[in-house]
Amino acid sequence: MIHQLECPVETIIHVLGGKWKPMILWHLIQSNKRFNDLEKLIPDVSQKMLSQHLRDLEREGIIDRTVYPTVPPKVEYSLSEYGKTLIPVAEVMCAWGENTIISGNMKNLLLKACSIHLHTNSRTHNKSCHGICLAAFAIYSQYSFTIFAVDQLG
Repeated sequence: MIHQLECPVETIIHVLGGKWKPMILWHLIQSNKRFNDLEKLIPDVSQKMLSQHLRDLEREGIIDRTVYPTVPPKVEYSLSEYGKTLIPVAEVMCAWGENTIISGNMKNLLLKACSIHLHTNSRTHNKSCHGICLAAFAIYSQYSFTIFAVDQLG
């Protein structure tokens, strides 16, 4: 189970530290998985690392490993009841990641659009053009944790 650590952040890093553990957790939230299923869902992970992370998560009580008495043996991984307490953490991480992707893409698109607009219209740039760029950044700020303050664009 979890070792007693002084800092709560240190505890979560201890449990979910490693490149692949959060992804394993996310896929097991969706449904129980076999080793080969996880390999296909996380194609960049080596068999050695996947096996090691699954053992770590099982040792920490986050996942359950069920062996079915069949030939060949069937092994299935699932979230334990204790592991299910990490679902809200995983959902917040996913939402943060989606927001970061959306805001990053939106920011790049808007910066490119405004840059092209200002470059091609530099001689005719006026207050209405300035308003369009400010509106674009206002739209962007709805999708971002960061709100940009723009004084002048041109």
